[in-house]
Amino acid sequence: MVQFSPSYQTQLDNDADSLSELQASLYRHFIMLLPTDVKAGQRYRSVTGSGPDLWLNFLECHKYTDFLRLTHKFIASSDAAEDSPNAHIRIYHDARVAEVTSFSNLQGIRRYSGPWLPARHVYHRQYKQNRALLKWLEYLHELGHSSDSLKLYSANEKVTLAIGSDAVGAVKKITDY
Repeated sequence: MVQFSPSYQTQLDNDADSLSELQASLYRHFIMLLPTDVKAGQRYRSVTGSGPDLWLNFLECHKYTDFLRLTHKFIASSDAAEDSPNAHIRIYHDARVAEVTSFSNLQGIRRYSGPWLPARHVYHRQYKQNRALLKWLEYLHELGHSSDSLKLYSANEKVTLAIGSDAVGAVKKITDY
């Protein structure tokens, strides 16, 4: 039998009803950020002048559901750009909720549930990831990112990326990421 430490158990009990509220709050933040009339495969870029550029890639678009990738791009070395943070998000427009599916460079399909994991562990992981996304979205809104600042990105544009995690550092022009 799996047992949790008292502090872990208490924290889960206190958050018992809040995952759905958190996901509804994420949806409200995304409504202020998302452009209208999007199609799968479109990429958007938001430049506000304060902080790094925001990149929004629509991976899938369906009648009631969108699957997207939200990230910043930084130059990790002289050759490669790094996505950080990198979140895959599923938005359910009919239910008015959004959820994180992954914080990785993969397609967002890594599974965190199964018969070998206790349900409370899966719930706690989901809660932490969604809470982190909510804090990031609040930060993005403070920087001025919104649906008005998002512009459709074409592969022919030149892009300026910040080196390291500081947007004030040196920059390098690249043609496509």
